[in-house]
Amino acid sequence: MTAPLFQVSDPDALPAGLAERLDPAPEMAPDAILTTVRDILRRVREGGDEALIAYTREFDGVELTPETLRAPASQIRESAARCPAELRQNLSAMIANVRRFHEPQRRDGYQLEGPAGSTLRTMIRPVRCAALYVPGGTAAYPTTVVMNTVPAQIAGVERIVVLTPPGALQSNPAVAAALDLLGLDEVYQVGGAQAIAAAAYGTATVPKADVIVGPGNAWVAMAKREVFGLVGIDSVAGPSEVAILADDTAPPRWVAADLIAQAEHDPLARCLLITTSQPLAEAVRDELASQLQTAPRRAIADEALREHGALIVVPDLPLMIAVANRFAAEHLQVMVAESAPLKPEALIASAIFWGPSSPTAFGDYWAGPNHVLPTGSASRYSGPLSVSTFTKSTSVLHYTPEAAAAVAERAARIADAEALHAHAAALRLRSTD
Repeated sequence: MTAPLFQVSDPDALPAGLAERLDPAPEMAPDAILTTVRDILRRVREGGDEALIAYTREFDGVELTPETLRAPASQIRESAARCPAELRQNLSAMIANVRRFHEPQRRDGYQLEGPAGSTLRTMIRPVRCAALYVPGGTAAYPTTVVMNTVPAQIAGVERIVVLTPPGALQSNPAVAAALDLLGLDEVYQVGGAQAIAAAAYGTATVPKADVIVGPGNAWVAMAKREVFGLVGIDSVAGPSEVAILADDTAPPRWVAADLIAQAEHDPLARCLLITTSQPLAEAVRDELASQLQTAPRRAIADEALREHGALIVVPDLPLMIAVANRFAAEHLQVMVAESAPLKPEALIASAIFWGPSSPTAFGDYWAGPNHVLPTGSASRYSGPLSVSTFTKSTSVLHYTPEAAAAVAERAARIADAEALHAHAAALRLRSTD
């Protein structure tokens, strides 16, 4: 069995078992993880480098000193040199694509001129320091380094530091090549929740960051959630998601391949087909069973599709849109006839991939839009990581004495109405003194 098939004719009367596949599960981290993470955060906040070294010894089996917490630049170069030349060239081209897409996101401030020489201004400035967490093991992806770093560089962030478990660079030349291509050489050999703590609080060796970005396991995600507010974060990402909207013009083989491509990320990945064609849904179900037989990550993808996926048949396009917008997917692929009365503006998603030749994988590996995306229906109110993730805005108000005197009494009357009398008094001084 692969993904189950559902018939939907009324969005307010879903078949049994479908609602939990459309709606994100409540975020309930095990108490043990939360307790452990809070203890790690406290110990690193209090113990600094000494705590980082102790946790690295305990969790990674590696003995470091304050002097070796930072990886030497030669280590990055040596590992990067082992990256195949063709892959390095492709990564370089991808970086150029991502940079080209994100450059227009750079914002300038603005200034408004008021009466009597007064000015109102907004400044847009980069944060001073951003920290990028790069997981170790099989989750160390060079594309994630690219997607998190390029917007920060375009924003003008002066200092970008990388935190990754010891040995991660040596075991993943492609990640080292991405760091090398991007000119990142301030890399600290520390992973897990303790790395997030170091970036949030700062130690004698690791600088305190203003923003922390990058994926990680449940402990890393929980640590980011706990320090949010003290620092900015990209998001606390949940399992990966894709919804594919398709009619009878969509190639079943391609639809199945794109569902499996997302399902192989995680047994908890949520992968949906929403279609107006019963024959297509049945053909995709057969293709899933066939393609999974030879999928290298078959066990992961099969569990994700079986436990969290769905093939949903609806009678018409409006209901297709309604179901898709309830799901509010991280990735939304659209494979309908060009003549269909459907536009991207009608859809809610973090990233939309329009047309059968635009699979999600192009967004992951080549096109340029950011693939660091909100999950869990968060596309209803947020969007991809961008240049603005690494900037802050500041307003600047300047009133001349003449401008202040002209409006002070009117502003004071509003303060009076809110019973904030000291505010009113401070305003009236500008018109009487």
